[in-house]
Amino acid sequence: MTTVGYARLLLTAPFSDGNLVRDEHRPWAQIIYRLPGGPKFGTSFRFRYDARFRQALLESETGTGYDLSHRFRFNAVVRYNWGKVLTKNHDFTTSLLNESLFMDGAAIDQTLWEHRTFLMFGLSKGGNTYSMGYVMRFMDLNPSLTRINHGLVLWATIHFDLRKIRRPSLIIHPTDHI
Repeated sequence: MTTVGYARLLLTAPFSDGNLVRDEHRPWAQIIYRLPGGPKFGTSFRFRYDARFRQALLESETGTGYDLSHRFRFNAVVRYNWGKVLTKNHDFTTSLLNESLFMDGAAIDQTLWEHRTFLMFGLSKGGNTYSMGYVMRFMDLNPSLTRINHGLVLWATIHFDLRKIRRPSLIIHPTDHI
């Protein structure tokens, strides 16, 4: 499966005291390969490319131009569907994800690579999943410093099948013509 998308973000800057002042445009594309599994167990692999157009930074303010960097993401997921054990309308799922990210380009911040491990618990119905879990992030900040962060993750994955959108049909009646 191949998907494409776009995200617009507001980011902090070294001089912004935590305020979101830096604009970023992020078009992306990804390819997902799902291994045949079964109704309960699933495994998938994903490659994703992000083009990151970040607003240029001056010494104490944001600039007018944008700098480009590239991010390559490799992801592996193992997911188990426990079934309707918590509610009669939703499947309860457990997922373990490993993701490695590599950055390249002129606008790289201080992080050259990052590795993330997630343990997620979710409720699914149809193509939609709402998940909550834990993430551990390893980041290479420079050759002598690696940072490890821990956090809570909330995800909403909503599936839109654009092939199923019905277009209204135009009916022309004889009285419509003059």
